[in-house]
Parts: sequence; structure tokens; C-alpha cells
Amino acid sequence: MKNFAELGVRLSHCLDENHLRHPNIEDKDAKLFTNDEVYREIRLKILWPGYYEFPFTRRINIRKGEMSKISLLFNVVMAIADFVKKIQSDRDCICERGLEMWKLTGRERLRVNELILTGIVHRGGPNWQPEIWCPAFT
Repeated sequence: MKNFAELGVRLSHCLDENHLRHPNIEDKDAKLFTNDEVYREIRLKILWPGYYEFPFTRRINIRKGEMSKISLLFNVVMAIADFVKKIQSDRDCICERGLEMWKLTGRERLRVNELILTGIVHRGGPNWQPEIWCPAFT
């Protein structure tokens, strides 16, 4: 990231439809994959502390074998937001005891707009995992 004070991209910057801001990413239109790549999709897996019983996987199609950095960013941010909505809408998703500081439901919860995407880690094959930083902890 160029000229950016934070360690990554605030999810709120990508999710606010009224004030959509494109993060200042170097070569944001650069293609990440080529047509020679073996995989036609990325599998994004989210494991959240306190919700290990509820893993979340999202398949992101790589259009014609090509995807830009900015397109991947917005797809990953939407997947994280969808994961949080899934946890919040499913009454069976209860945060594990001892990990309440990571809670995504209730009044004392983490909010999506507090989260910062700091990276996307390749876990082998088509599998990737987002790195999320939460600056809300004091």
C-alpha cells in the first residue's frame, strides 16, 4: 500500500456503498493469475476465534483465469462481511467460553467496520486465508 497510515484496508472503506473508497493499492489493476494457472477458483477459508465450530468457506471464481488485485480485495471483503452476517443471523452460533473478546454477536461485539484486512495468505492449492487485524482491543 502506498501512502497509507494503517496496516491494511479497513473493511468499512470497501463496504460503504455511499462513500466507496478505493484503497491506494500499488498496481491495483495488475492481474494476479494467468491463463496458465491450474485453478479456476480461489477457496477462501475463515476460522474465527470463538467460532471454530462454524468455519466459513467462500469460492471465488477467477474469471477467464484472470483477476485483478482490487477485484480480489473486494471479493475477500464481501466474504468476510457475509461470514459475520452468517454468524449474527444463526442463533446456534454461540461464541465459545473464554473467547468472548472475539464475539461477533450481542451488544458487546466486534463490528465489521473495526476490522482491517492486512493480507491474504496462500495455504496451498486453491486455498487462501485472510489475515484480519482488529484494532478495537485496548
